[in-house]
Amino acid sequence: MPPVGVGASRFASALETGTAKLWVLLIGVNQYQDPTFPALKYAAIDCQGIGIALAAATDPFPHKEFLIHNDLVEQTPSLARVEFSLRRLVAEAQVQDTILIYFSGHGVVEPIEQQTVLCLSDTDRQHLLNTGLPIQVVLELLRHCAAHSQLLWLDACHSGNMRSLEQSPKSRAGLEIDRHLRSTESGRIQLNPSTQLLASLRQAVSNRGFYALLSCDEGQQSWEFPDLGHGVFSYYLMQGLNGAAADDQGIIDADSLYRYVYRQTMQYIDRTNQQVRLVNQVKRERGELSRAPEYSHQTPKRIVSGVGEIILGVVSVTTAVTPDRSALIIDGGAEDLSSELDTLSHVLTQEGKFTLDRFTPPSDTAASSSASVEDRIQTFLGETDTNQQDRSAQPISTRLLYLRGQIADVLVDRQQSQSIGADAWLILSNGAKLSRTWLGQKLRQSSHNQQIVMIDAPGANFTVEWVDALKLLSGNLCVIACAAPIEDAELFIQVLIEALISAAPQIGVPVVSLFTRLQTTLDALGVPCYLFLSGTQELIEIVPATELEPVELVELPQSPVVALDLPSPSANLQFETAPDLTFGQDHTYLQSPPQNTTTVTDSIETSLVSILAKLVGPIAPTLIARAQGENSTATIENLKMILPDRFKAIFSQQVQLLFVQPVIPPPSKVEQPSIKPSVADRSFHVASGRGVAIQQPVAVDESLLRTYEQELNLAIGPISQYIMTRTRKAHPQLSAPELIAALASNITDADQADLFRRKCSGKS
Repeated sequence: MPPVGVGASRFASALETGTAKLWVLLIGVNQYQDPTFPALKYAAIDCQGIGIALAAATDPFPHKEFLIHNDLVEQTPSLARVEFSLRRLVAEAQVQDTILIYFSGHGVVEPIEQQTVLCLSDTDRQHLLNTGLPIQVVLELLRHCAAHSQLLWLDACHSGNMRSLEQSPKSRAGLEIDRHLRSTESGRIQLNPSTQLLASLRQAVSNRGFYALLSCDEGQQSWEFPDLGHGVFSYYLMQGLNGAAADDQGIIDADSLYRYVYRQTMQYIDRTNQQVRLVNQVKRERGELSRAPEYSHQTPKRIVSGVGEIILGVVSVTTAVTPDRSALIIDGGAEDLSSELDTLSHVLTQEGKFTLDRFTPPSDTAASSSASVEDRIQTFLGETDTNQQDRSAQPISTRLLYLRGQIADVLVDRQQSQSIGADAWLILSNGAKLSRTWLGQKLRQSSHNQQIVMIDAPGANFTVEWVDALKLLSGNLCVIACAAPIEDAELFIQVLIEALISAAPQIGVPVVSLFTRLQTTLDALGVPCYLFLSGTQELIEIVPATELEPVELVELPQSPVVALDLPSPSANLQFETAPDLTFGQDHTYLQSPPQNTTTVTDSIETSLVSILAKLVGPIAPTLIARAQGENSTATIENLKMILPDRFKAIFSQQVQLLFVQPVIPPPSKVEQPSIKPSVADRSFHVASGRGVAIQQPVAVDESLLRTYEQELNLAIGPISQYIMTRTRKAHPQLSAPELIAALASNITDADQADLFRRKCSGKS
């Protein structure tokens, strides 16, 4: 069950008004004087990033003080300096104040007293209790602190190589087991303190507010990832503070931050492991012996005692970091697949959140055409700032390059019958060509975090070696190549589109899932599809996942702890609530006309396209063609089978309206004169970008139609556009008052109907 906020209601933060002060102590340790403590890569950078994010989030707070100790600042994280800052914070904080302590570094369990110790730069493993910072000391100081809100964030179970801390030699397998077990041998330092940390924090119940957040659960490790440039737990803390965890008003509280960090950490580890498994599968298929290890689960935990809602920051709703995702489609194929490419562009933009550019080689000379292609690709790949210490403020940059053309291993100058070069070439339209060697060099020079190359070469004779030739490229590269039959050139694009839209929104489409779906479908059709992944340390997403709620909560066994569980919310679909299909007496239910049962009539097909277009975009006509049945009912049932699960319920509700005819009230006594337009005068308009064809009226102008539909949507929800469509088609000559009355007849609630009529009449 997902944890929810422990506060009963939102209250105005004393931090914003200046009546309280925020105290922040940040500690991050990369380097240790004791050589038996392995150095960490990102602990100090995590500390610095948390400080930057907190400073920005708390900018509206007039009274705050930051005490920062890490390897990158003058106040290094030695025991004396950290202890001095901690005791000062505890002594000076007032009752109304909030204190926040963050630690990133090694944590170990002292073997004799079995106490968890936070290791600082000068900690000696032979004298842990005297040279380190025992968590019990920290908790005891907090217990005597007057501040009513106390937060403790611990990233102390890092996955750094801690085997050197073992006092007795063991096999690697034995050491891996000991990472997850509590040692009972006297004199052995326990490598993973998460169990003892949780036990100590559960005992930290006091009359004051206490909110502890840990990077992982018992027996787990806290992972670091090069593509993030941080530990995964701390990275998402920063992203949450940068605005990703803010509500609609830009407020960041402790609970919303925890839920964001929880789901993002869990999803990242899970999808990274999927990618690792795919890489291992490819290696097995190619006879390679090396295998990449999977990452153990990392489940952030919280422990809460006697606390209401804690406001951690207020950000502008426009300040959240926008994902840096761009796609470039190079259409150099001989066949005209503009319709399919339009659909692919729509899916990449809407589902994949890519900023998209399309390019067709110009009809110039072959040389200038090739140069223009190279210029466009070089500009697209470009260079990015990869300053590792500022990665928390920068989104992961993703570049997707879709290349469509023909493959040639050796290009020959036909006039001179000489080989131009023993290279692999992508032959594009209008005489343009693209060298694989040149492309590889540009990919290698680009510093974007993630690079995806899709090669669509109908009729090509692909080999594994052709794709593997890009192995020398550095960075996180994914190459997907397909050679569909030349007579079915659109096959790869169609399968790709279906794979992109078929995932549940909370899962998204990581590259591993995309390739699995492509391979499953194309293998069944006898079409080869090749994949290459460079490295397994970084997660590549084609379609980002929507946010999920956490499923667990560390609960304290005694009061005054509040730990509430609620069911997980449904996925954030386009329709937030199901339309109310309980109609009143103003509706007449009609069966499908007998003459329309043999095939899908034009009117029903048009309506189906309208319904599907809002759900899946331009691919709607393609889905209807695939689902064509003997009659309307069969077609609709076929569509239900092939639609992604998240769309089925909404689609079923919407198609019911195809057989509901609203009763149109008689016209008013004073008829509005109207002139019946000729066929040439009739036009169609896409209402609010929803893909719904609405016949243009005579007496009611376009702006009023949009106004009426918006008001109707407020009254009855998303079905409003279909009610508007059917009403206008059935009665195109209605005047404004008549149209308002007709639309109001679809609102079963009398008060809502009256309100709708008054609003629309006032705007007419």
